[in-house]
Amino acid sequence: MIKSLVKIRVLITLIGCLFVGCSISNNKPVLIGFTADSSAIRVQGINPVGLLELQNQMAKDSTSGEWVRVFTNGKEVHGKVSMLDEEILFFPDTAFEKGQTYLVRTLLNTTFGDTDKVLKGKVSYQIQPQEVMLKR
Repeated sequence: MIKSLVKIRVLITLIGCLFVGCSISNNKPVLIGFTADSSAIRVQGINPVGLLELQNQMAKDSTSGEWVRVFTNGKEVHGKVSMLDEEILFFPDTAFEKGQTYLVRTLLNTTFGDTDKVLKGKVSYQIQPQEVMLKR
C-alpha cells in the first residue's frame, strides 16, 4: 500500500514537472511576413539561443539557405538571407510577383512537439518546420 502511494506521488510529481517544463519554454513561433515594400520576407521573434547560433553560422557561411526557404508553384525561390539586428531577411534573386502565393519554411524556434502533442503522445522524432503561406 505504501509503495503504491509513493509510486503515485512520484508519477504526479513527474507529470507536474512535464507541464511546468513545457509551459515555461520559449518555443513561440516566429513571425513571418513581407517587408513594407514587399521586396523581402522578414522573420522576427527568434529566440535568443537560436539567434546566437544563427549569428555564429552566418559569420561562417553567409550563403546558408537552411534557415529560411521559400517556395512557389512547387519550386524553390532562390535568394539571399541576411540578418538585421534580431531578424532575418530573405531577398529573392528575382522580385516577388504580385498575386503570387509563397510558402515560407523555417526551422527557427521549432521543437519536437508542444505540450498538447506531448500529452496526446504525438511527439515527433523529427523537428517539424514552421510553414506560412504568404500572398504578395
